[in-house]
Amino acid sequence: MDDQYPGPGLPQQAQLRTFFRLAGPVIAVVGGLTSAYGFISFLTFGADADFDAMPVTEMALFMGGFIVFAIGMAMCRAGYGAIAARYASGELSPVLRDSLRHTGLTPSDRQTQAQRTDGPYCRECGTQAPDRSAKFCGSCGTGLG
Repeated sequence: MDDQYPGPGLPQQAQLRTFFRLAGPVIAVVGGLTSAYGFISFLTFGADADFDAMPVTEMALFMGGFIVFAIGMAMCRAGYGAIAARYASGELSPVLRDSLRHTGLTPSDRQTQAQRTDGPYCRECGTQAPDRSAKFCGSCGTGLG
């Protein structure tokens, strides 16, 4: 790449993206397991302990594990975001193109539609003929000649 025009993003973007792709899933799994352990410990807290005590450690494990899981998923999103965006674009572009073509909003369709309705206007009623070769108005029957 030319030194005058650096690419978008961070200087070490490729290395950072690789780090996010490797570390993100590991951190997400560790956070998910920690959160699951804290939740299960919270549910079974009263079986072996005194009911007057608060399950602070179990709640901290559950909430902390959830936060670590969210951080891991955010790292995965940062690492795999471009791949997901390209996939979504590839899936949605044909649908959008077909929708625009159906509504007549694409430039090529506008030209085709203009060619189709390029007939003369009737002097009596103002209706446009469907093509240039029309001799009479389709609405009132007046000659278009």
